[in-house]
Amino acid sequence: DGITYQLTQTVTDRAQSTYQNVLVINQSLADIIGPITFTCSVENTIGTSPSSQPLTIIGVPPPPFTAIVVVSPTSIKISWEDDGGINGVNGYIVSYERVTGATQQGPCPFNSHGNELIIDSPNMEYGIIIPELEEFSTYAIEITAKNDVGYSSPRSWDVTTWQAAPSSAPEWVNSTATTSTTITVQWGAVPCMDQNSEITGYNIQYGPVDSVHKTTDTVTGSASAGEMHTVIGLIPSTNYSIEVAAVNSDGDVGPFTPSIISTTTSIRTSPRISSLKACTATAILVTWMALELPGWNVSQYTVYHTTVPKIQGRSDDEHEFPGNATSGIVPISGVTPDQTHQFQVSGSLTIEGVIYEGPRSENRSIIFNLNVSINVTYNPPNDSIWLRQNDEYRAASGRLVATCRVQGTSGAVTFQWSSTCRDCPFQSTKPQSTRSVLDRA
Repeated sequence: DGITYQLTQTVTDRAQSTYQNVLVINQSLADIIGPITFTCSVENTIGTSPSSQPLTIIGVPPPPFTAIVVVSPTSIKISWEDDGGINGVNGYIVSYERVTGATQQGPCPFNSHGNELIIDSPNMEYGIIIPELEEFSTYAIEITAKNDVGYSSPRSWDVTTWQAAPSSAPEWVNSTATTSTTITVQWGAVPCMDQNSEITGYNIQYGPVDSVHKTTDTVTGSASAGEMHTVIGLIPSTNYSIEVAAVNSDGDVGPFTPSIISTTTSIRTSPRISSLKACTATAILVTWMALELPGWNVSQYTVYHTTVPKIQGRSDDEHEFPGNATSGIVPISGVTPDQTHQFQVSGSLTIEGVIYEGPRSENRSIIFNLNVSINVTYNPPNDSIWLRQNDEYRAASGRLVATCRVQGTSGAVTFQWSSTCRDCPFQSTKPQSTRSVLDRA
C-alpha cells in the first residue's frame, strides 16, 4: 500500500569477507498481510548497495465470502468466492448438522450427529453439494477456510431443505356406515419421518366396489392421528371402497392407503305423520315431517291408506306425492259411518333410475264421522219479516263452515248453500240449491 517500515540493523564486523545474519522482526504484521517487499542494503564509506526481496506475508485466513445456496428436498448446494490467493487458502472444511425435522405435530425424532466434508482445493467456483439429506429439515452449516498458518473463524447458515410429497400413506384407516347414505371415515397420521412436508389436508377417495368411477373429497387437517370425515350422498345398501392420502401445503399428494370396504345400510328412517284432518266426506289431509337423507333430495313420498275394519275385496290405497311436499290430500271412497282410516308414509330416493324406498312410518288413525249437520238460522234484519235477495247466513261445526244465500223473486225463494273447510287446501264444495215456495203470510 506504499507504506514504508524502517527496520534498521547496523553490522560492524569487518573481519569476514562474507557475512550472514538473521533479522527477526518482532513487530506484528497483521496489518500488512499480503504482498510486501523487503530491501537489504550494504553500506560503506563509499556508498550503499541495496538488494530487494518480494515476500508475501500470510496469516490466519478470514471466513469465506458470502455463499450462494441452492436447495432441493434432499440436497444443499453451496458455492462461494475464494480469497484470490491473498491468504494462501489451500482448502475448506464444510460441516453440517440436522437441527430440526419440522412437522405440524412437532419435530420428528432423529439422530443429530454431525457430518464434515474436507476440501483440499482452494477453487470453489462450482461449489459443493451436500447430498442425502432429509426433506423439510433444517441444517446448521459451517464453512471454515484453512491455510498453512491455521483456520479461519467459521461462517454459519441455517438452511431448510424443500418439502416434498409425503412418501407414506396414513398408518391406518377405518370406517363406519352411519346412515343409509353416509359413511364416517377416520385415519391415522403419516409416519413422522415420511411426512417430508407440512401436512395440511387429506384426500378421501371412494366409490362403489363394482364401479371404476371414484369420487374424491379433499378436507383440511393436520399431521396428527384421529382425523375424521363423513362422506355423504351415497347409495343405500351398497359396498364402497375407501382410500385416504395426505396432502401437503404445496398440494403434493402422497400415496393412498390400501382400500377398505364399507357398506351403507338400507334406508332406516321414515317420515313422521304430524296430523290427519277430515276435510270433506271424500278427502283427508295428511301432513308429515320431511325425511332427511344427507347428500340427497327425496324424490317422492308415498301415502298408504287402509280402513279398519278392512273393506272386503279392497286393497290398500297408495298415493304418490313430490319429494318437496310435506302434505297431501288423500281421496277416499266407499266410506261408511264411524269407520277408522289408517295412514302410513314412506320416502324414496331415485338414483340412476332405481327407486330406493325407505320404511313406512308408524300408523296414524282417524275416525270418519259422516253424520255432520249444520243449522243455519235466519234472523231478518231490522225485525223485518221479509227475506231479502242475496242475504247470507253462516254457521260452523268443527272445521266445516256452511253458507246460505237467499235468491228468488216474490212468492218463490231459492236457498243456495255451500260448505268450506277450515285449514284445508281448497275453497269450497260445489254450491247446492234447494227451492222453497213461501206465501206472503
